[in-house]
Amino acid sequence: MLKNTLIGYLLLIWVALISGCQSGTKKDNTTTQDTSTTTDTTGTSTQTATKPDLKPVDRQFNDLARLLAGLPAEEGSQLAKHHENEAWKKYQQVADKIWEKILKEKRPTMMEWQKKYLQAPNAEAGLLFYPFSGPDFLHASTFFPKLTKIVMMGLEPIGNLPDMENISVHSPEVYYKGLERALYAVLKYSFFITKSMDVDFNGRIDKRIDGTLPAIMIFMARTGHRILNYEKVKINQDGTLAPVDANLETVHNKSVYYGTKLSFHKEGDNTPKTLYFFGVNLSNSPYRGLGGLAQRNDLKQYIQSLKPQATYLKSASYLMYGAGFSTIRNLILNQSKFVLQDDSGMAFKNFTQDNHWNITLFGRYAGPIKLFRHHYQQDLNQAYKKGYPVKELPFGIGYQYLKGNSNLMLAQKK
Repeated sequence: MLKNTLIGYLLLIWVALISGCQSGTKKDNTTTQDTSTTTDTTGTSTQTATKPDLKPVDRQFNDLARLLAGLPAEEGSQLAKHHENEAWKKYQQVADKIWEKILKEKRPTMMEWQKKYLQAPNAEAGLLFYPFSGPDFLHASTFFPKLTKIVMMGLEPIGNLPDMENISVHSPEVYYKGLERALYAVLKYSFFITKSMDVDFNGRIDKRIDGTLPAIMIFMARTGHRILNYEKVKINQDGTLAPVDANLETVHNKSVYYGTKLSFHKEGDNTPKTLYFFGVNLSNSPYRGLGGLAQRNDLKQYIQSLKPQATYLKSASYLMYGAGFSTIRNLILNQSKFVLQDDSGMAFKNFTQDNHWNITLFGRYAGPIKLFRHHYQQDLNQAYKKGYPVKELPFGIGYQYLKGNSNLMLAQKK
């Protein structure tokens, strides 16, 4: 039954990716990992970056990322024995097949498009703000490889490091199947399904998958990034960040917003980078016991302190079209130098009414999917026909994930 299910998943993923467009040991020559060299895309010349001179605080975090991603253990790995588990070996075979199409075909197309059209937001080191992201490091790192800090936010909990000793002896096949399920939608459609994430990342399929941390680590490993350190942080009342001592403080206190902090770098690039993920409520009002931005001045002040070089919005459920998400919408518009989004982020009129933005459109506006059909934008439809530059989008992305139906917009503040 498990084998049939896995084969079904692989066929679905293969069909969707076709329509949308080693650093390993000698044990398995088919292992798929993005090992492309980071290059300078901010100018006309291309210069290969130097080898990194970065040492991990504790290599266990990168070893764990490789294990979770289905990649072979590196020499000296503290988790090498878990790679010999039969459940892991079956998981590796499935994971390799899933990732091969993405890393060899779709992601390279996206990277070439980024080099051609996203030079401006990548021209200098800065911060990427990615609200409503789920654990989607995949697209963040693909579109914004030069930005050195990433702040991602979603409703999903931050999660904990998995206890592999326990997992290896207690139904490991169930755990690895849970990882496959958790990543299924973003790898098939290019976006996470909100209702599915509520199940997948809240321990409802497997209680040992209790948040986004494993998924982010998997994306980092498979896209050729190395994790240098992991720690938990919290947002203070004044909007600043502080480390969390797991031995002294619980992360179940709903009066405090906690986050994941991952220090990492791209293989072949000696630029240190940092990613934060916070499980927060970005609406104005309370939701699921989490205070909204109207009540949580700590979160609001933290977001105000970010001053992002770029904000990225994808498959954001059209939430910022309504008054209930006006605070986060205004924070993004007021502070961002660039905004890259599909039509589900913010309404087109937010970028045109005050003439504060230079706008380039990409792809085709096919309108929202049926679930969100009431958010059709006539002004955006007209913009694609006349008055704005429209460029190519050679891949599918977002709710309209089929190539030829997708849209993106790059807005640059004047």
